[in-house]
Amino acid sequence: MLRKLISYSSALSQISEAFGGRKAVEYVVRKLFAPDSTMHVQPSGIPHPITIRMRSSDIYPAIQIFQGKEYSFACQSAPKTIVDAGANIGLTSVIFANRFPDAQVLALEPEKGNYEQAVLNLAPYPNVRVIHAALWSNSDGISIFDPGLGEWGFQTKDAAEDSAGEIVKSMTVMDIIEENGLDQIDILKMDIEGSEVEVLLDSSAWINKIGLMITELHDGERSNSSRVFYNHTNNFDTIWRRGENIYTLNTVLFSAGPTQ
Repeated sequence: MLRKLISYSSALSQISEAFGGRKAVEYVVRKLFAPDSTMHVQPSGIPHPITIRMRSSDIYPAIQIFQGKEYSFACQSAPKTIVDAGANIGLTSVIFANRFPDAQVLALEPEKGNYEQAVLNLAPYPNVRVIHAALWSNSDGISIFDPGLGEWGFQTKDAAEDSAGEIVKSMTVMDIIEENGLDQIDILKMDIEGSEVEVLLDSSAWINKIGLMITELHDGERSNSSRVFYNHTNNFDTIWRRGENIYTLNTVLFSAGPTQ
């Protein structure tokens, strides 16, 4: 048990800074004595608590997103439509739903457990629809697998190449645009564990319909991720980085910028 306590020391300080000392203590107690339980945390400025699973990596994206403020940016336009691809347990959509209550938020998550957790965390927000699907280059379905990175690192393959994994619905960006009667997507966030390669390689029909794209690249999983990204985002006239995310902006369609 002492070894476990030592291993939690780094997480303790981060949780304490993000959610308070009492939550840090509760986290350790639950990890040690109730690993199958869940815990509620209350991020600053968020009216509804979020639920994280003890037997998961949920706490780490919660710290990164709420404490690290990786989705903080200045916004001069009021977005009407936001797509959160790779929503995980819904934390980024929580931020979008609170900041832009008049926007329609579509949260896509392919992994079943994460999807169910996202439904729970986003239940208080009527402007969010959670979809059990993966963003991909076609609508033929994908195979989802766990490479051992934790609940925030599930990856996907074309179902035709790997039928052994769990087959999940896939959607293209054009599917989302057409099914929802959209002229454009104001904000597209992609954190899809390397699948940005397939999505961007087949982007000619929709790339000029995106106002602001927020992308986390995964060169560790896909060595050509950055090359594909930069080769297919030439239409965006403004670019900046915040944390692990690259922001690309088409100022003709949307008005935003970095924060200090």
